[in-house]
Amino acid sequence: MATLTPTGRPIPVTDFRDPTTRTLLANDGTTTVLLEAVLRAVIRVEVGEQFIAEVGDLEPDLRIGLELPAATAVLVRSSVLRTAEHTPVSANRAIIVADPGNPVLSMCSDRHRPLGMTLLSALVAHRRRVLSTGHYEWLLDGSARTAAGKRYLIIIGERPAAHLTEIYSPDLFSARLQCAVR
Repeated sequence: MATLTPTGRPIPVTDFRDPTTRTLLANDGTTTVLLEAVLRAVIRVEVGEQFIAEVGDLEPDLRIGLELPAATAVLVRSSVLRTAEHTPVSANRAIIVADPGNPVLSMCSDRHRPLGMTLLSALVAHRRRVLSTGHYEWLLDGSARTAAGKRYLIIIGERPAAHLTEIYSPDLFSARLQCAVR
């Protein structure tokens, strides 16, 4: 799939050369809608593993971002967004607070629709906050390549409900950076 931790320091959106990549990284709305518009294609989700873990067993920044004690249960969901032709568009990991009152948790039972589209159709009021953008390793096709990606929170009310990492296919979205200005 992809390495779901950045391969280096965060990279500002403005440092990416490609305007479409910058748009994806800066977007604080439903990424699937934007991907469908950019690619002029219907996007489908392929859910890989989905399991319960303690947030303390994951990377420390996840616990901090979700504002949770280490022993709190979370649902870990890995997925790949693909076109109808099975072209991979993004590799994703969602860490969802496993609280029965969290509407995002109940949406994970639908393994056939991307979470963002499910949130939209359910009319759940939420906002997204981009935490960081940068380079990630894309391993989905068996070769390690640099890809652009971001981490963000889905916030419902005043509390984070999920932490997402999205890594965009380098075949579709360039991870190249601007040349240094002299």
